[in-house]
Amino acid sequence: FQVDRVLFLQGIDNVISNGIRYSNKNGRIVVELKKNTQNEHIEITITDQGIGIPSTDLTHIFEPFYRSNDATAWNTEGSGLGLYIVKKMVELHQGNIEIESDPGKGTKVYFTICL
Repeated sequence: FQVDRVLFLQGIDNVISNGIRYSNKNGRIVVELKKNTQNEHIEITITDQGIGIPSTDLTHIFEPFYRSNDATAWNTEGSGLGLYIVKKMVELHQGNIEIESDPGKGTKVYFTICL
């Protein structure tokens, strides 16, 4: 599949970095890539075992400079631009992005990219 390589890798890096940043030392991050030939998309899923995102924050998570209170409590650096950049990257590649999260258990980020 063809993508803007720099932007695509930055988006993937942002999601994986968030998973690492907000997980315990022994937490796992799983990256899955699947080609869907029926609707001509690449499906990417990144799952972590981190702190999760409260449901009240999920509606704001793609806004520029937005950081969840739970994220700031971890005293980690961040500008609140990571997921905003990921969403823009996905949209530029005519795809969709969704996030499922369970506070205290982890987060799953799904996105598709057109072939």
